[in-house]
Amino acid sequence: FHILNVPNRTWILIHSGSFKHDTLGCVLVGTDWQDIDGDEELDLINSKKALSELLNILPNTFSLEIV
Repeated sequence: FHILNVPNRTWILIHSGSFKHDTLGCVLVGTDWQDIDGDEELDLINSKKALSELLNILPNTFSLEIV
């Protein structure tokens, strides 16, 4: 998913990923948090599953408000 109309930003996406290095300002999705790489920081888990579920329930075009 591509998030549009964000001031001073382009190419903000919603995508799968587990670690903070998987995002450069994008929105990652998952079902829970867990330290999966042993660095004592919480990581997203089940990210591909969560994205697949979103793809199945959301229409091709929708409005999203992030506050």
